[in-house]
Amino acid sequence: MERRERVPAKVRAIAVVLYFNGMSFRKVSEVLKHVTGIKVSPEAIRLWWHSLAKFLRTLYTLAMFVYVDETKIKARNKRYILWVATTRDGNPTFIWLSNRRNSHVAKLVLYNSKGYFFITDKGPWYRKAIRELRCGWIHENESFLQAFPSQR
Repeated sequence: MERRERVPAKVRAIAVVLYFNGMSFRKVSEVLKHVTGIKVSPEAIRLWWHSLAKFLRTLYTLAMFVYVDETKIKARNKRYILWVATTRDGNPTFIWLSNRRNSHVAKLVLYNSKGYFFITDKGPWYRKAIRELRCGWIHENESFLQAFPSQR
């Protein structure tokens, strides 16, 4: 009985990333055959995907630090609160429009922004939301801004 050949980890990682970015298992198999010369079945790629899927989803969807802020806006003679959660690069992770500014809405915004640590202003509504979600929290104050001038 022949011992099966092991595919290098680098090739496995490339296959999983290609599938994660929208290629089918069969198409990934064909690409690997032409590019690396390694013949891999679509079923093998599916098994690699399932072993790494949870890690990749977490990696692609979670941001380490999320900046959350809210502001009042007026539209059609009504006042609303616009909540925005952004990554360090300024890319929005979650936007919510509400008519209230309280801990329940803050919890909804923090939960859906998918971050590990949240950087907020000193709004009292964040304290209860952070306590219930049990996540990291940093108040953005003058000493914080002086320590990280590029964060402004």
